[in-house]
Order: sequence, then structure tokens, then C-alpha cells
Amino acid sequence: MATKTKVKAKPAAKAKAKVPAKPKATAMSKPAAMPKPAAKATPAKPGASAPDPAKLRALLDDVLANPDDDHARRVYADLLSAHGDPRGDFIAVQCEIAARGNRTEREDPKTKPLWERFRELHSKHSAKWTKPLKALGKHTKWELHRGFVRALSPASEEESTTPGALADILASEPVIDLELGEEPRLLAKLLDVAGIERVRRLGVHGWSPSSGGSFVGKVVGAATRVTGVRELRLGVKLGDPGVRALLASRALGSVTHLAIGGPGTSAKVAEELASSPLGQQLEILEWNREEITPALAKAFIAMPKLKMFVGSDGWVDGTRDLLAERFGDGFVIEDEPGDEYILDGVAGVSLRKPWKR
Repeated sequence: MATKTKVKAKPAAKAKAKVPAKPKATAMSKPAAMPKPAAKATPAKPGASAPDPAKLRALLDDVLANPDDDHARRVYADLLSAHGDPRGDFIAVQCEIAARGNRTEREDPKTKPLWERFRELHSKHSAKWTKPLKALGKHTKWELHRGFVRALSPASEEESTTPGALADILASEPVIDLELGEEPRLLAKLLDVAGIERVRRLGVHGWSPSSGGSFVGKVVGAATRVTGVRELRLGVKLGDPGVRALLASRALGSVTHLAIGGPGTSAKVAEELASSPLGQQLEILEWNREEITPALAKAFIAMPKLKMFVGSDGWVDGTRDLLAERFGDGFVIEDEPGDEYILDGVAGVSLRKPWKR
């Protein structure tokens, strides 16, 4: 029998309600910036004039369009540094740290000067650089990576993020990881701002007292700009209407990793998912906090490209052997505390590490 993998639980930051209780927004904290690669940036010229706005915008657009390309970032950084802007040096330093595998000073003493320079620049200038982020709400959290914001989680359930504020951020930062949790009409507007098409990992949580979280599936399914999303995390209680709305989407053609918390769906809809274009392209499926019945297991096993299936501890007892036989080491039983897995992801499975709290 294939080996079954069990993911180690993350320590809970605070007590969380169990699904299907309404998920609470996680405590937001100022991000611990994540450094990345580059040699020394072009030294600043004393009294240098401001760079040509059109040229600067063109180089920034190149960074936004090519988030994996270090060269675009270095060229942009050189122009800033040549005109005395310390953000250029910051981008170059983070790029260089990333090029060295983000190794700490203990892991690689040669990186010590880079980390010292990073801390100096971050301490002096981060308040100015991150001021636009704070317009999203005081509980907003973010991650700086290779000199720019890579991951963003605006506001909390007590606050609202305006589409205009989010659009401003996406126009200047190559955000590829985005978490949202808003009421239906506002969520629809947020998913329609320019720059959403660059997001690769999208997490949305929501809850409606009258219809559970079906609106999450309906709003995401109707969104037309989510064409770049590869990992889609949704919760909770989408139910049959919410999942069916996802299946009708024409914009989710890049999704290969789907995670749904407390789905609340029927076996029939699970079968519809398995036979849909979305189900046929999935490589990772997380079906958390819902009993995996033989009918559900049969539907998931039939997905041709599915390499990993994640169920929840205590919810897969009746089909454990069946799932282990099909997925082997790709069968994961999660036991995350509370409901943070909906957005943070199951440790070791999600495409990014959970936020540091």
C-alpha cells in the first residue's frame, strides 16, 4: 500500500472557529521582507535630477509584465540609483540575496554585508515605500520580494479595501499572490481592477448568513480578469451553486491547484467537477473539512491529471485506503488548526509559505 503523508500542523496564532463557522480574518502584521538577487546597483549621482517619467514608467511596466525576470528589475533599479533614489539599491540588494538562495548570515556568512545593507535601507525608507499599502487598511499585510511587493492581503473583515486603492498598488507592484475577503459587490469590483490578471495565487474567503459562502464561487466564477490564477483557494461552504459557478467560468483556464474549505457540496457536483474542463486540468485538489465518501473519492480518483489530494484528519477514515492506493505519497491528510488553511494553505502543499505572524 502506498505511503500516506501527514502534514504537520502549524501552531495556531489564536483560537479559530471550526468550519463551517464564519472564518475570522487573521491578525495582520508588518511583513518580514523577503530578500532577493543583484550586484551593486549603479551609485547615486550627487544632485542627480529625477528620471524621465516616461522611461521610468516603461521600465516599471516591464517589471510588472515579467515578474520572474530579474533583469527587468535590475534595469529599473539602475535607473533609480543613477538618480539618487535608494529604492534602486534596495531592489538590487534583495535581488542579490535571492540569487544566493535567500540564505541567512548563519547559513552563508558571505551574505552578511547584503543583509546589513538590506536592514539599513528597510529601516530608513520602508515607511515611505509602503505608505500606499496602508491605504488598503491598517491590518493589511504584505511581503517584499526582490524589491517589490509579491504577496498582499488587504484589510480585514472590519475594514473595506477600495478598488481604487487596490488598483494603485497593482499598477506599481508585481503582486502575484492576493488574498481577499469582502462582501459580494465589493469583491466583484476588486476582482475587476487592472492587474488582477497577473495574480497567480488567489485566496478568497466569505460568508453569507443566508446562503453560506456560495457567493464566493459565484463572484469568482463571473470574474473575467482572473486568467493568470494557478492556485485558487476558496471558502467556506460554497455549496453546489458556488462550485457550479466555478465550473461555468471561462477565465480559470490556468488553475491547476484548487482548494475549497468546507465545500458543502453533493456527490453529483463533485462528479460534475471531475468531468469539467477545470477538473480535467487539476493537478492538486484540497477538499478540506468535509467527509470524503466513497462517491466523492470515486469522482476525485477519476481526474486524469490529479497528482495530489488533500483531505482533513477525521474526514477521510472511510476512504483512506482507496485514496492512498490512487495517490500514494500525494495523498495528504491535513490537521491545520482552526480555518487559517483556507487562505494560508496547508503547510507543505500550498505554493507559498504561510504568513509569518
